[in-house]
Amino acid sequence: MSAPAASHEHLPHRGAMRLIDRVLAGDDTHIRCAARIRADNPLLVDGRLPAHAGVELLAQAGGLLLGARAAGGTAPTAGAIVQIKSFRVHGPDLPVGAVVEVEARFEGGTGQAALFGGEVRLDGNTILEGSLMIAQLGDTP
Repeated sequence: MSAPAASHEHLPHRGAMRLIDRVLAGDDTHIRCAARIRADNPLLVDGRLPAHAGVELLAQAGGLLLGARAAGGTAPTAGAIVQIKSFRVHGPDLPVGAVVEVEARFEGGTGQAALFGGEVRLDGNTILEGSLMIAQLGDTP
């Protein structure tokens, strides 16, 4: 998979809830994305994105990778985080306008559910890392 192959067509999120702005690089087991923290982000608290909300950024990057791995010309399906494990927050809450890099690595699973590890970085510093399992629920958004 090339970076263009993992595109927003593999992510059912729309509007302000679509947090990933672009795919920077990727292959069958890894994806690296960029996201700008926007003022309309529904996860903001007092004008900042809590660092722990990076879990959703990692889930969306993993969803892009899972969708690209399973792509067969079908519409993206709704998905959910079904397990969060071993997350560590190392950095501050993120201000509006900050640009973060999100990296997700496929660690195992099927076309319907997969375990991903990854990090969210700001200015090259890891602010959140861990792993989560996401599953496609089978319904289109």
